[in-house]
Amino acid sequence: MQAGTAFAFCEESGLRNDYKQALVAKALSGEARVFTDPVASPTNFPFKVAQLEGTLSEPDIYTARPRICDLGFLREAYRTPTGTIDYRCSAEPVTTYVSKGGKGENTAGRKCLCNALMANIGHPQTRNGKYVENGMVTSGNDLSGIARFLPPGARTYTARDVVANLMSGVLPVAEKWMPEITDVLCTGCGLCVEACGPKSLAMADGKAVLASPDTCGSEEHCISACPEDAIRMAWLPFSGDRTVGKWSV
Repeated sequence: MQAGTAFAFCEESGLRNDYKQALVAKALSGEARVFTDPVASPTNFPFKVAQLEGTLSEPDIYTARPRICDLGFLREAYRTPTGTIDYRCSAEPVTTYVSKGGKGENTAGRKCLCNALMANIGHPQTRNGKYVENGMVTSGNDLSGIARFLPPGARTYTARDVVANLMSGVLPVAEKWMPEITDVLCTGCGLCVEACGPKSLAMADGKAVLASPDTCGSEEHCISACPEDAIRMAWLPFSGDRTVGKWSV
């Protein structure tokens, strides 16, 4: 159970109410979707992004945003040709980033998480009195399941509802520590499949997939074998033999 997701959309959370209401409605209708964006963050850390109209999860909204880095919380330090230390961000204007020694290819698809996350909590910046920064809601894969915390007939739920539900034993959701493969990063080299002792991984359509999760021993050999950093371990909802691998409830 990804408890952080449940609390992120409760009434007490700092997330904007319109975003919360829209995503709870999507969860109720079965339309909630989460996409692992491998290039969104300037830090190169894959972000799970909730698909929501009017946010940077939409390509048109992302493309229309002027590239600017004026908060700088995720900037990286680098050494200038003169030996001093300066800062750059792959989400800033491409010419600016490249002038600081950054590689142009590192800017593709990068999103300004600093401004997006500020917009998420209701503090978007406004440019020249016209352009208002849009948010980008990050969420765990369990977004589609948050509707189960709603009281009968309600459209919102509280932190108390979440705690009561989790403590009641009504939802004994078992999770297993297993590899999660980012499809767009996988080059199909097959090294992770070779490294997987219990043969839990396999190749399908030129990509590595978790074909036999029940045999996975949670040993993480596949991660060290992957040259593209396309595999990460995660607690994934699963039911099976709990003597095999690492489990959490």
